[in-house]
Amino acid sequence: MITLNRVEMAGFLVHKKTGLDFPKRGVLLVTGENGSGKSSIPEGIAVALWGKTLRGTDPWAGDVGSVFVNTDRVDATRTRKGSRTSLNWALSDATDGSSYETTTKAQEALEQVVGSFDVWRRTSVFSSSDAMHFSLATDAERKRLLEEILGIERFDVALDRCRSDLKGKVLDLSGIRGELSDWESRLAERKTRQSDARVAMEKTADPIEPTPPEMHEAQLASWKTEATELEKHVAAALADLRRLADEHTLSSVYVTSARKDVQGSKAKADLLSGGRCPSCEQAIPQELRTRLAGKVTETAALLELAERKCREEQERIASERTETEAEHKALSSKLSARRLDMQRVAQADEEARKRYVRERQLFAEAAEQRAGLEKRLKDASAAVLEAADKAVGARERVAAAEREVTLLEAVEQVLGLRGVRAHVLGRALKGLEAVANAWLDRLSGGEIRTRIRPYVEKKTGGVSDAISIEVTGPWGDDWKGYRATSQGQRRRLDIAFLMALGEVSRAASGVVDAGTIFFDEVFDALDDAGVDSMVEALHALAHDRLCVVITHSKYLVSRVRADAAWHVEDGHVRLGA
Repeated sequence: MITLNRVEMAGFLVHKKTGLDFPKRGVLLVTGENGSGKSSIPEGIAVALWGKTLRGTDPWAGDVGSVFVNTDRVDATRTRKGSRTSLNWALSDATDGSSYETTTKAQEALEQVVGSFDVWRRTSVFSSSDAMHFSLATDAERKRLLEEILGIERFDVALDRCRSDLKGKVLDLSGIRGELSDWESRLAERKTRQSDARVAMEKTADPIEPTPPEMHEAQLASWKTEATELEKHVAAALADLRRLADEHTLSSVYVTSARKDVQGSKAKADLLSGGRCPSCEQAIPQELRTRLAGKVTETAALLELAERKCREEQERIASERTETEAEHKALSSKLSARRLDMQRVAQADEEARKRYVRERQLFAEAAEQRAGLEKRLKDASAAVLEAADKAVGARERVAAAEREVTLLEAVEQVLGLRGVRAHVLGRALKGLEAVANAWLDRLSGGEIRTRIRPYVEKKTGGVSDAISIEVTGPWGDDWKGYRATSQGQRRRLDIAFLMALGEVSRAASGVVDAGTIFFDEVFDALDDAGVDSMVEALHALAHDRLCVVITHSKYLVSRVRADAAWHVEDGHVRLGA
């Protein structure tokens, strides 16, 4: 609630320039003809603090105007220049005003201090147009009006948002469940591949790298050297055999030549043995025949000596040849054996080398196969871990989404007609009924009472979307509807409901301070008895607050014991009724 101290209006509705100081408490009576500017006073407050009007029309008289309001909380000025409207405000005890980037931000900050326009309008301004709003409304309209006063319409906004969120979360949950199912299928498939890869690994032994064979290069080199030496000795022995053969031939030639010489000498001697030349028959001298005989003898001795020496030489050659041949045979045999050893070892080494090459190739193939299996198992294990991680994440998201869906379903129940709103509205209706009956006791002397019925559960299980008003009075214990009452009773009911709605709205908004209350021609339709009853109630209300009564009813003016009075004519205000 807001307690007013001063209002200044310039170029506002019919007020060219008006300044008003409000009393702290009591009854302030504001009179004047219709259109004189009485109702502009609460309109100025609405525009200054909230930029809104009670009647919903443009309040500015021209392109330039301003409204200033001083309250117990803030000082606010709303200024009009051309088509632009600006707001400046500050706390009442502040030396400097706050600066804001935009009027919207300034308004938001101001409402943090003074509250909302709707709360102020419902708790501080009661007009004749509002008086029958609740009474003449349909049952469904009453329900919506009361929900609006209580702020329960926020439940509708929240419920719509909740249902929208719930729908979205259900869709999300369905999508996440589908994703979870997909990842679980992938996980099962990948586990199968992992198991197959592991079995293949177990069936395939880890290849053993072959050991390089021991080669005999040093032995072969040694044998090659030995063979080379043997070849030299074999060649030398063969050369010796050739030399011995040549020597044997020479000795044979020598003996043969000596034999020929002996035979020649003997043949000559034989020719000359008759003493005469066989050709010419001349006598051969004895000396010549003696000399020839001696020569034959000498040649024969030489032949014998040559033959003996030849035999000896040939025996030597034969012996040496036999030894040489034996040595040559032995060396050749040893050389052949060594060559066979070299060939055998070299062949064995070559076979070992080829076998090692094949084993290396098989090892490389087995190692490659093993590496492929290991990579396959590694990839399968990584895929399993990925799918498991994704599945865990999806499960967590499903669980979170399910919790959110459960929570939103619970919230939907709470925000629905059978939830907390029904509880809040039920308690508010009891309070509204109690306060309305308290006012009816003042206005009708207990002649009429009202009963307000909340939601009613249908046989189909639903809930009726309505609030009904029932009235009992002098006619007995029967309860009638609002329209079945008399005009005076209706007016009393209207005011009682209006005051009760104000109290309920004040309680719902948490307002404690009574503040300044406006009654804009609310009581003009009451009969004299009703006015008298309302006047007494006004004075009770004005004990700790200022009640501003705006009226053109002469009877009301005559009955109100006003603590202050203003009379308004064409936007000008003077003291006195």
